[in-house]
Amino acid sequence: MRGAVIATFPREIIDESGDEATSFQLPSLRSAFLMQDDVYLTLGVTKSFSLYVDYGVGSGSLEAFALKQLGDSGGYVKVGQFVPAYGLKLPNHRTYIREEGLGIEPNLREAGVEVRITPGKLNAYLSVINGTALTGGLNPDWKPAVTGRADVNLSPGPAMLTFGASGWYEPGGAVETENYQEFDRRTLDLRAGPYLMLSAGKFTVLAEADYRRTSDNAAETLTTSYVTYTELDFAPRQGLDLQLFYEAWDPEITLTPNLMHRAGAGFELFPSGFSEIRVLYRHTFVPGAEEAAKDSRTLLSAANQDMDEVVLFAHFFL
Repeated sequence: MRGAVIATFPREIIDESGDEATSFQLPSLRSAFLMQDDVYLTLGVTKSFSLYVDYGVGSGSLEAFALKQLGDSGGYVKVGQFVPAYGLKLPNHRTYIREEGLGIEPNLREAGVEVRITPGKLNAYLSVINGTALTGGLNPDWKPAVTGRADVNLSPGPAMLTFGASGWYEPGGAVETENYQEFDRRTLDLRAGPYLMLSAGKFTVLAEADYRRTSDNAAETLTTSYVTYTELDFAPRQGLDLQLFYEAWDPEITLTPNLMHRAGAGFELFPSGFSEIRVLYRHTFVPGAEEAAKDSRTLLSAANQDMDEVVLFAHFFL
């Protein structure tokens, strides 16, 4: 079970372009919400074959699959409904490299097949999935999506290094209506980018960068964006992690100014073996957005992109 308490502090923006100055500011937020309340069960049928079910009580999300291990190296074949392997898979879904920038929602589950192989220092995943993350339900155009992730694990001196890349291709296509007319409804979605994890002593660095290209056939729009994320962790003692992070998201690289920056700090505390407390502060800003705004709509958007947040996460598990 994971919950959060969030407080936001939007910045006031003043429009002095008209005869009278006008103020724009989004309302501040003070709220508690339940992020995750899952019940999960693993049934080991044999030494190499197992069944797994994870049900989100509040969200209604369901992860259920059968898994057949391939030897003792960690490889497997997975069939069912699951979370495709992509990137760092941070537990905080409100980052640009998860939900906000890449559209990988916390309740996203895809039906399909996933294969993992681990030859030597290579760790690779390949999934063929239904491709309904943007539409839900059955896939109407019979064009499955493909995801993949591969990385290499190295041990240079006292450090441990993992670096690799991910890809997610979801093709668009024609679907047939009830009166047997075809039209392009699906959205073509391509995500790809590298990531790394580096640990040395009490320090750990996480980094990821992704390119996303989305083509909406129905709306005849094409969007190209990119996101980055960097995190530095320091563990002064067991059960306590201190964190600094920076992330950026450009929702459309052809527009200027449009690059959103977010920086912050926080800490993770593990009071017991089944609980986690995390507190973080982050500041979001877009340099030049206020000066470039020409009307109330864009000024309000600039206000939305310039704010401070304080978030408390509590995670309890068995």
